[in-house]
Amino acid sequence: MTPDGYRRVGYVLKPHGVDGSFVLYCETDLLDWLLRQPVVFAQVDGEMRPWNLEKKRRFRETAIFRAAEVQNRDQVTRLRGTPLFVHDSDALAASDDEFIYNSELVGMALVDDQMGEVGQVGSVLDLPGQTLLQVNRGTATYMVPFVHAIVYQIDRDQQKLRVRLPEGLMDVDG
Repeated sequence: MTPDGYRRVGYVLKPHGVDGSFVLYCETDLLDWLLRQPVVFAQVDGEMRPWNLEKKRRFRETAIFRAAEVQNRDQVTRLRGTPLFVHDSDALAASDDEFIYNSELVGMALVDDQMGEVGQVGSVLDLPGQTLLQVNRGTATYMVPFVHAIVYQIDRDQQKLRVRLPEGLMDVDG
């Protein structure tokens, strides 16, 4: 769950070296902007804690960070999976109106033209070939490709994704 006033940008993936540096699992397309930020916020034990970024550099399709508050490799290992955030207002100022964060999609209702509301986005999976929406419908989970041919409208105000689902996509085999 994303705390009010914050935008999730990724999480601590794994240690890099022994000095407390870590590889970021990036959940934003604004990596260049993120690399210019002096602070990220780590959600540790339910609290938002500022991490002052001493070192930042691009690493493949993501980044390596070194925060003053993280002292060594062992600490990074314990912090694996820790979600990282920036202030929502800062993130929105860096993007245009057409841009949407994956974290904004989580919790939105999927509304199909034919079937009406079909479920709620539980998570967003960025895979090498495409991005998938994990949609929860009752006790079932479905994967819906996040492509314009299927998701044709995003309504932030109403928290709804308007979709045209291909026939059979939401069917469950017995």
